[in-house]
Amino acid sequence: MIFKSNGCLLNRPLLIGSDLQYTQIDMSVLARHGISPLFLYVHQLGSMPKSFSLVCDELSVDSVSEVVSNNNINSIVNFNDNFVLEASKLRSAHKIEGITEKEALKFKSKRVMYECLGKYISVPPVLLFSQSLTYSDISSHFNNNKLFIKPDSRAGSEGTGKIFSESDFDKWLRGNYNSEYDYIIQPYIDFSLYHCDIIVSNNKIIYSSARQYSYPNHLFLQGNIIASLPINDVRLEEAIKEKAEIVKDVLQLVNGVMHIEFFSKGENDIIFLETNLRQPGGAINLMHSEVLGVSIETIMVLLECGVSLDKIDGVTSLYMAGYIPRKRGTVTSIETPELKGNLKYDIRVKVGDKCSSPLSASDASASFVGKYKNHEDLYNDFLLLENNGIINYQNDIERDKEAIL
Repeated sequence: MIFKSNGCLLNRPLLIGSDLQYTQIDMSVLARHGISPLFLYVHQLGSMPKSFSLVCDELSVDSVSEVVSNNNINSIVNFNDNFVLEASKLRSAHKIEGITEKEALKFKSKRVMYECLGKYISVPPVLLFSQSLTYSDISSHFNNNKLFIKPDSRAGSEGTGKIFSESDFDKWLRGNYNSEYDYIIQPYIDFSLYHCDIIVSNNKIIYSSARQYSYPNHLFLQGNIIASLPINDVRLEEAIKEKAEIVKDVLQLVNGVMHIEFFSKGENDIIFLETNLRQPGGAINLMHSEVLGVSIETIMVLLECGVSLDKIDGVTSLYMAGYIPRKRGTVTSIETPELKGNLKYDIRVKVGDKCSSPLSASDASASFVGKYKNHEDLYNDFLLLENNGIINYQNDIERDKEAIL
């Protein structure tokens, strides 16, 4: 990959994310452009800061603002999907170039996304949730008793619910509802889910990769392995890339990275779901990094610091990347099966760990990335992983019964 400075290089960015994301930063690439990043850690989370780190008391606008003021920060690179609006407020407050709060809202609130994009591509109908609404009210509004509810501005399937009955609705209210967030309701869409990851430099898409999910992401919370797989229909793949470009143009992303999701049952029936102004999830991200030769986190820093990027013709069609959810119980063994592809695993639990059912897509027991010589081996490996998994558990209730006996 070739990087070109546009003469407006900012060389002291503050990076806001996690240590897992920070480890993906290629410091040698940044150093060649005179970029010396500072890594933000939140003291109360017990992080172990690395060199060139700064610590704040909490991840809030006020706390981070103090860090920015005291350290001559001239750029902010945010990897935290739940800090997008706050990062934009910080830029405005400190007169730092980048996406403003008004612009950031288009990439954060699903209602605002739909309002902006509805004239140009198909988007789902939406109803803002209110505690005064009953299941009957909602199903009558959509003339549909199969519904889906989710936070307006959160990610990772956190707080979502598939509502097919009044009992489903009551269960969601008791278990998933959080009064701190706004929720939206939509008709349940029973199509295949796709994602398109794009990198934009100087208002041009320099990298685009459209792929299919094994399942809609919320099924991860029910134990399904969520994998990113090739799209076998070339026309559908190109159609999704075209829709992604419309999303980029309408939302006016000039420099940055977007992870865009669509439902589809064919090239002529594509429905925009949502977009995020960030790198895709870790396993998918690592796949892109292998193709690009540098991490997307590094690219995000370069773009925020005014470095221009050339077009990249990377191909991800013969890759598989995905997550295996945690299960409730104690980890008894970890086994990586013999597969056809060249797989790399990130095992996030160890034998003896007591785990609970996942609450969001970040609650993975393992992630994997594999490269293949043909599609048949790729799909066979996915089926083997789905049927056998990697992490073995013992239900804690069964274990306690055995101990008593």
